[in-house]
Amino acid sequence: NTVQCVSYTRADGTPVAFLDEDDMSSDDASSTASQQSIKAYVDAAGGGITSISNTAITAITNIDVTGFVSGTYDNYEVWISNGQPGNDGVLLEMETSTDGSSTFDVGASDYTWAMLTVDEAGSTLPVADNDDTEININGNVSVGNAANENLSVKISVFSPETTEFTVFTWAGLFRGTTTGGTMFNGGGDRQSAADVDALRFHWSAGDWVAQGAIQFLGIAQ
Repeated sequence: NTVQCVSYTRADGTPVAFLDEDDMSSDDASSTASQQSIKAYVDAAGGGITSISNTAITAITNIDVTGFVSGTYDNYEVWISNGQPGNDGVLLEMETSTDGSSTFDVGASDYTWAMLTVDEAGSTLPVADNDDTEININGNVSVGNAANENLSVKISVFSPETTEFTVFTWAGLFRGTTTGGTMFNGGGDRQSAADVDALRFHWSAGDWVAQGAIQFLGIAQ
């Protein structure tokens, strides 16, 4: 094997220092870093977003999201794109698990949530529930199942590995059975001081239509 060493100089003949330091501690504007140093520095910085899974939605009743890794990620996001119900006039509901999706929590006071919808006519509707068996993602304004009637939403999950109430926020758009395009945003939590390591999404009645996708993202520590 041949190793080639290259030295660099500026136009005025001044040499450019070559640094191999993972923390970039010298903060020297006149030097250049090795590829290994740059990679080590970026990896150590954290905060990167990783796609844990990206799955096409099939004609099933429940979509379970797993893959939480407490030692790697602090927060998470779930993106549902163009999800459509098989039944007309239904709500999207979410539940949580603490045992990796073996069981899901559906007690009468397991969740609290609040949200606001604004339809294309400008009508607003706030709605909330402080003791519920699930979190209603689109409140009580139903999603339709005709052509182009579907729902897209981004759901943020905050520090689910801690023994605190796990907090969720979300925002999205759907087309309702009578409201047309409807913007919605909300927030809620799992009312238990326990970790959350799986999520379940289902409609209030019926199955998912085989269209759209669901993506699960992890945000590094």
